Amino acid sequence: MLLNGKDLSPWYTWLTDTRHVDPRQVFKVQPDGVLRISGDGFGGLITRNEYANYHLVMEYRWGVETWLTRKDRARDSGLLLHCQGPDGNFGGSKDKPGPWMTSIECQIIEG
Repeated sequence: MLLNGKDLSPWYTWLTDTRHVDPRQVFKVQPDGVLRISGDGFGGLITRNEYANYHLVMEYRWGVETWLTRKDRARDSGLLLHCQGPDGNFGGSKDKPGPWMTSIECQIIEG
């Protein structure tokens, strides 16, 4: 199981402003074993290994805050599947990597 309820060891983080470091703990396993993603930054939590033939189950709950460019807009999130290429290869430019990777997205938006 990738989310073991203890830590993020099977994963690494990618944030546009801090790259592979997560000083604000945007991605954190809470004491109850639930993964909390604050939304305070654009990026993702990426598996260290590749997977196939898997069964994905996701439960989602909105937080109370919105951040950055979405501060006064509907809350927006998503799950990127089958990501390919280097970290930040989508949504940016040659000089400034983006927050995501080329992938299939299951998007969740409020309303």
